[in-house]
Amino acid sequence: MLKVEYRAVIKFLTKEGYNTKEVKKQLDDVYGSSSPSYSTVKLWAKLIKSGRDNVDDIPRGGRTSETYIDLSCKKPGLIRIKLQLKKKKKVGSGIKTKSKR
Repeated sequence: MLKVEYRAVIKFLTKEGYNTKEVKKQLDDVYGSSSPSYSTVKLWAKLIKSGRDNVDDIPRGGRTSETYIDLSCKKPGLIRIKLQLKKKKKVGSGIKTKSKR
């Protein structure tokens, strides 16, 4: 079951007047070991009582989890150049040695 679905059940039972212990017991009776922990139930019951109605995750700042690459570039040579720069260099190819006398 998805986290959002558990949160919806917590929201419903909290709005019906159940306390956190009763909500946790209901979830355990129906979903068994896959139900959320008591601390999660307590947190979401508190958020719902404080006025939060949305049970979805709130987007966070920082780096996105997905990366998009625009391949509709009008200069395909540019893409090839960037990919060629990632090739590994041979070991020792730039080492200068002293000649023996």
